Parts: sequence; structure tokens; C-alpha cells
Amino acid sequence: MNLEKYNMIKDKFISSYRDKILGLREYYEFKIYDISIEEFNMLNRKYRNYIIEMINELGCIFKDAYNTDFCIALSGSLARNTNNLFSDIDINYLTILNNFETIIDIEDKINYILQEVLKFRGKDKLHSMVVYLPLIDNKKINAIENNEYILNFVDGKIKVKCRENAEQLMYQTYNSTRNIYDVVKYFNKHDNEFNINEWAYCFKFIFNKEYQKIYREHRNEYRKSNNINIFIDNLLNDIRRDDTYLDENTIHIENAYLKHIYKTTVLFNFYKLLAIFYRIDKNVSSFNIDYFFKESIMLDKHLFNLFNEYLKIIQDLQLILDKKDIDLSSHSNIIFNINNINEIYKVLTDRENILSDLNIKKKKLYDECIMILRRF
Repeated sequence: MNLEKYNMIKDKFISSYRDKILGLREYYEFKIYDISIEEFNMLNRKYRNYIIEMINELGCIFKDAYNTDFCIALSGSLARNTNNLFSDIDINYLTILNNFETIIDIEDKINYILQEVLKFRGKDKLHSMVVYLPLIDNKKINAIENNEYILNFVDGKIKVKCRENAEQLMYQTYNSTRNIYDVVKYFNKHDNEFNINEWAYCFKFIFNKEYQKIYREHRNEYRKSNNINIFIDNLLNDIRRDDTYLDENTIHIENAYLKHIYKTTVLFNFYKLLAIFYRIDKNVSSFNIDYFFKESIMLDKHLFNLFNEYLKIIQDLQLILDKKDIDLSSHSNIIFNINNINEIYKVLTDRENILSDLNIKKKKLYDECIMILRRF
């Protein structure tokens, strides 16, 4: 595929999808003052479905263009249906062939189109879970000035920018396996009577679902109750230890620290709770929050309402930062002025202090989690 044809494909997808997807954010901002949880979920479902639709179309195009076999699977929030309108895309390109360089080239080129459609600020907003597996190579990646990477074509190249502090992630990305058997083995290793990890249950095949048969044949999901009381006690301790609530009069806070306090840790603990109940609640047929909501006989609907309320205020924060051309990021040391954020928060929601609201929602969610865990 030459550069001209690639740009034609990219422009077609921008024309077909960008306004529809980014329009969801505009609609949310318009309705933010009184939007219901049902409509909030509906918007995030539309966002997710548009992305899946694009991935399927792009997979077909690039499979034909490269005449090679691969699959695409989602992990993270888009696989467990907990995404919001600003979520990263955890996307995995896997194969049974020994053609990793080709797969990585396809991965880079599809991801760049997705990045452009969604107007992501860096290629690292799309990443694969394979970076957590043992590296299989030690290739040096030639990042040029300003943390940019190259898409090569026979007749030209494109420079693709990453966000700050993404060099290690890019090194891992280009030196990781793309073999589906390696991924399944990794999941099995971290999903057993001694280990419980929600991400081991969270894998959704999107393109070329023939690979799902391989996954199901070799993936040994552990759904027994061995050591479940230990996992419950550990999670209770983790929740109790997470007692950081910023004073509502805080003025300055680092981006990475804000995300750690109110997004990363809280959501990690909530998903760990889901993993515990996925083991013991056999009524839940798939690790997906919609299945938990519909099928669980152990988890009350109130828990999911509290979670969605919390996710909504995280989305409010990300909307405000997006207006400032900033991502909520674990890798960013930018210092936020909370007073400036609250000024926008007031205009959008007619509420005074986002830290106060985050604290209230976080405590309510945690209190409910503690109450549920104590029952068992």
C-alpha cells in the first residue's frame, strides 16, 4: 500500500466517522447539566460501537492489502463496557504466524487512522496489553525529536507524535510478542487459585473471530472459590488504605497524581471486586459490566448506579481538560490549577467544586463496595 492510497483510506474514515464520534462529546456537553445515567450509558455505548465498526472495516482492508492473517481484540474499558467518551483504546493485533513485523506495521497504520479520526493527542492513546508480557526482542526504536515515530511507505513516510514520557511504552510495544498463544498462556498464568486479575477475563474479539476458537480452546478460565476469602480480605484492606481525598480548597495538583487518586486506584479496586464475584457468581456468563448488571444474583443494581455516577464525574473532568487540550494522564507531570478547572465545571454543571464532588462519589462507591464484601 502506497502513501497516496493510505491517505485516501484515512480521509474516508475521517469523513465517515469523526463528526459522528466527536459529536457524542458535544451532545454530552449540551446535556451535561441534567443527563440521566441511562443516556450517559447510551452515549458511551455508541462511542464503543463506532470504534468497533471502524476496526472491523479497517481489519478487512488491511488483511486484503497485506494478504496475511491476524485478529484484533479489545481489552480494557472497551472490552468490559466501562469506557467513557475520552477512553484510550486498548487494542491487540495477534496472529498464529511468525510475521510479527508485518503485524506491527499493520497495527501502526490502522492505529494512526483511529488516532486521526478520534483526534487523539498521541499514538500511545492506542496500546496493546502485550507490553506486559516478557519482551521477545531488544530492538532500539529511533524516536526522533519531540517523541515522534515513523510510518514508512514505499513512496514516503508519516511522522506520528506520542504524548510526553511515552518512550518506554513505545520500546515495549515494538519488542513484544504478537502470538495469540503467548497471550493465552499469560492469562492462564495470572488467573488461578493464587492469582485473581480482572484483565485476565477482559478480552473481546472484534475482527477475524476465528481466533476466538483458539482462545477458547486454550484459555482456562478459573471460576472456583478457592482462596476467595483471602482475595476479599486483601481488597477490603486495599480500599481502606485508599483514604486519599484531596481537600476541596486544594489549588494545585499534578496531572498524574490526580489521575492516580481518583481514576486509576478507584477503578482498579472496583474491577477487582467484579473479578471476585465473577469467580463465585456463576450466573454471570461474561466479564462485562452489562452482563453483571443483568445477570448477577449477588451484586445489587445500586452498586452499578454508584459506579456510573462516579464514571460520569471522571468524564466531566476529562471533558474540562480536553477543552484545555490536555489528557488526564499517568505519565504527565503538568500541574493543574483547580480553580481554573472549577470555573469551567461551574459553567458546565452549575456545581461549585469538582474535588468535593469526586470525594463524595468516591466515598459512596467505596462504602458500597465494603458493605458488599463484608457480606461474604
